[in-house]
Amino acid sequence: MNVNNKITLMIYGLGALAGVLSGLTGANTAIGLFVGLAIYFISPKIITTVIKELPDDLNEDKLILRRGFWGFLLFWFYFWVLTYNIMGHFEPNFYAPERALLYKFLYNTTG
Repeated sequence: MNVNNKITLMIYGLGALAGVLSGLTGANTAIGLFVGLAIYFISPKIITTVIKELPDDLNEDKLILRRGFWGFLLFWFYFWVLTYNIMGHFEPNFYAPERALLYKFLYNTTG
């Protein structure tokens, strides 16, 4: 597998892991945000430890962070929302049509 593909998959995996851990924090969004940011800033160390043959253009941590920002952000946010909704005992609020203005206009029984 290509080294760039390995780096991309590592960034996506770390983003998904950060999203799941952030989602498990529940309604405490500050802790979820902190968990995601902590994993994001630790991710270059993890990537350089796992992948030994990094290209020369990615020899600094800030370059890895810059390259993986959008992928990490999208995977993190997606899995954060998904985990929160699955594990957070989400209860939907159902629509009550009898309180809607259109319902009152169409089915006005007072006149």
